[in-house]
Amino acid sequence: MVLSERVCGELLIPPESAIRHTQVQFPLFSRILHWTMAAMVLTMLFIGIGMVASLSDYHRLVAIHKPLGILILILVAVRLVNRLLNPPPPLPSTTPEIERLAINAR
Repeated sequence: MVLSERVCGELLIPPESAIRHTQVQFPLFSRILHWTMAAMVLTMLFIGIGMVASLSDYHRLVAIHKPLGILILILVAVRLVNRLLNPPPPLPSTTPEIERLAINAR
């Protein structure tokens, strides 16, 4: 496979013909993990607001808040391993150069 000479950060961007045969979206497990964690973080936010606003439900909300936080921490580790095993798909060829630079910034 011949790579184009265009360089974005440290990554060479393959021509469109090479992109067509590669993965075009994140794997199903990655997407499920992402949206599950997003829902859990939002739930934590609302539980935290409820803990501050309501003293009568405070202990019940803390009983939910702590294990949910631990579960999120565990899922962060799972997500990190998943990301190492399943790299992200290539960017679409229509992605502007400034966005490519921002995505590959270190």
